[in-house]
Amino acid sequence: MSFFECAPRLGFHDAFRQAMRGVAGTAHLITAVDKEGAWYGMAATAVSSVSMAPPSILVCINRDAATCAPIDERGQFCVNVLADDHRDHCARFGRPDARHTRFEHGE
Repeated sequence: MSFFECAPRLGFHDAFRQAMRGVAGTAHLITAVDKEGAWYGMAATAVSSVSMAPPSILVCINRDAATCAPIDERGQFCVNVLADDHRDHCARFGRPDARHTRFEHGE
């Protein structure tokens, strides 16, 4: 179903979100730690290389995302590139209701 077919049924924002989920992109986990040592993380596909000299990347994070504050606060974050067999990690970090259990699993 196309975006324009979904938009009247779902509403523009939900139809746009559904359409963007179909855009292929490498999944990443963006993680950060605040000054008190609490971990934050989110799933992201909006990650891109910018330059090799100096080594730079672009990570797009919504200002309202919980992970944004510790990144602003400390100026540090980690980008974890996920493989196909890490889909469960991506799903867990992509669900707001799983925020408190995101770091309970993994290596």
